[in-house]
Amino acid sequence: MPLIQSLLLIPLEFYQLYPNKKLYHHLGVYCFQPSYLKQYIELGESEQEKILKLEQIRVLGKIDINVGYCDSNPLSVDTQEDLKRVEKEMN
Repeated sequence: MPLIQSLLLIPLEFYQLYPNKKLYHHLGVYCFQPSYLKQYIELGESEQEKILKLEQIRVLGKIDINVGYCDSNPLSVDTQEDLKRVEKEMN
């Protein structure tokens, strides 16, 4: 399956198409060296990046990136309600 199609799958569709595959949760922790940022800018926006509005797509297949795995699913804070929930869990 082409990259752009696989990135657009929602979890339910993924499980229906690949019932025996593991689905991972994405946790983005980004750190950059100045030389990487210069290289990133010089790549310019890719068509897939423009369509998906995901800046990470720009580097796939062009710049080496590191990936790690963890056994837990971290708390996500994307809204005010999320923040309230996390603050409550931390107290």
